[in-house]
Amino acid sequence: MKFGFWYIVLYLFFLTMAVAALAGGISVLYKTFDLKYNGVYATATITDWRTSSTSLHDRNNGSTVTNDGSSYFPIVTFEINKRKLSVATRSAADNDPVAIGDNVGIVYRKSDPYYVELQQHISGSFIAGGVCLFIGLIFTSIIGIFGYKAWKNRSLKQGTSDQLN
Repeated sequence: MKFGFWYIVLYLFFLTMAVAALAGGISVLYKTFDLKYNGVYATATITDWRTSSTSLHDRNNGSTVTNDGSSYFPIVTFEINKRKLSVATRSAADNDPVAIGDNVGIVYRKSDPYYVELQQHISGSFIAGGVCLFIGLIFTSIIGIFGYKAWKNRSLKQGTSDQLN
């Protein structure tokens, strides 16, 4: 069996996607474990909102859902070493019942206080990282086994045809 150019391109595309999902899952889980077990727990005040899009929205109008698919990231202010920091959290708080002026629990990295997460979002990060890791493992295994078997069959068929000549 001769492998065509597009067959190889398609195979490499899916293999790259599977490995990216695997690496992404490992990265998210590593960062979440590090934050949960080595992070500094503190209380912060929500002072503003940052959106995932460039358009301006007013989250305080009573609606937490936007029409254009934007997500809201709370900007929290907290004190570290007698210095106030205002940082946007890593996860959106679209469905959280919080508003400007609320005190919330946060976790930040001691080495990088700008890496902040709401305490209530830690479990969601574990779930997202675990799902991504699982999908990456499954698809990398399937695609890797498929590629190995196809390559092995190709080598066997080439060896047989070489022996016939």
